[in-house]
Amino acid sequence: MKKLFFMHIPKCGGTSIKSGLRKSMKGVGGVFSLDNHASKRAYDINPENESLFGFRNKLAMYALGSNHYQLVMGHTIFSDRLYEAFKDECEFFTIVRDPVKRFISHYTFNKAKKSGHFKNEMAFDDFLTSKEAEDVGSFYLRYFAGIERRLDLNAAKENSHKFSVIGDLNDVVGFANNVSERYGIDLQVGVENVNPSLSTSSKEITKEQMERVYELCQKDIEIYNYIKSNFHG
Repeated sequence: MKKLFFMHIPKCGGTSIKSGLRKSMKGVGGVFSLDNHASKRAYDINPENESLFGFRNKLAMYALGSNHYQLVMGHTIFSDRLYEAFKDECEFFTIVRDPVKRFISHYTFNKAKKSGHFKNEMAFDDFLTSKEAEDVGSFYLRYFAGIERRLDLNAAKENSHKFSVIGDLNDVVGFANNVSERYGIDLQVGVENVNPSLSTSSKEITKEQMERVYELCQKDIEIYNYIKSNFHG
């Protein structure tokens, strides 16, 4: 069995999937789950002139290079160097969802946090005009384009074909079945890390606000539609 790498894109059901993966890997091999908070704290202590994603990428390379882990997963973006180094011994998979729904979920989740990194204090209107909103609206662009070809739309599309399975949150059962069939593990996915109930929901967002959300998510929508049209994982 090859090693597995699950790229966890935030607010795409990854927490529930990772929990299911841990259970499915019992008796199969060790699991390295990159700790989101610990890696951020370590990076803040000693950034060493690189990005947080660059630091997390090195941790992922370490884990993939270790004989102790059969599965590596976490919030780390694609890397050409990592892929080329491990493509013969590792398979890559991930899951996505409608980018507009992902954007709203991301804002809602961080707004509801009582504390912690990435907590958002901004009202929705203020958030929509912020640099953070531009970043949140381009997560697929950043995650798939990767470290070496940052924000390259064509690279993001190209790199999607390097994943053996890409699921859609609209069909978690189908994703779990594909993972189970492809990798020979019994993946069962529950529901975890559900967003707290907040006033900001798609039903209460104004037409003008929604138009801004679509504008911010334009490239992610293009990537999402490309994956749906061209990926057959």
